[in-house]
Amino acid sequence: MKRIVKILLSGAILGALAALVLVSGCGGGDDEAVIVTLSPSSIDAEAGGSFTVDVEVDPRGQGISATEVTINFDPQVFAYEGMSAGGLLGMSALVGAESADEEIGQLIFALARRGETSAPTDAGTLATLTFRVLDSAPAGEHGLTVYRVGLADETQQDVPLIASSPALVNL
Repeated sequence: MKRIVKILLSGAILGALAALVLVSGCGGGDDEAVIVTLSPSSIDAEAGGSFTVDVEVDPRGQGISATEVTINFDPQVFAYEGMSAGGLLGMSALVGAESADEEIGQLIFALARRGETSAPTDAGTLATLTFRVLDSAPAGEHGLTVYRVGLADETQQDVPLIASSPALVNL
């Protein structure tokens, strides 16, 4: 019985070490991560005015077939007005979802490519988002944040490494 426990423990330890090596070895850090940015990274806007921000994706050699993106914003400062698909997934990308929760300040959208995906996908604009600055918005610097990104590669598998950066709106 003790021998079985030792074998099971050894197997569990080896499995944990293998998983650690796989996780730490996946891509070798942000150098190979798909990069998702909001552009421009700094925006000047006025209360009552609207502005656009592009969701840019640099696939870093991977093919991108589909995406789901969550953007957080301050609902006391911004109101979401709409989205248009960019060219990253082709000129006729499918909009699978577009939902804004104005109470918590969160936008979720999903886009997919029509047809086959070849790797690598060129870097480009996934979507252009339009926001309005509320009349009651306080002056200062307010952020739009890429909260969550899900990407599917050319074989419909999850893209594991994603780095992102926010946009700051100056009022």
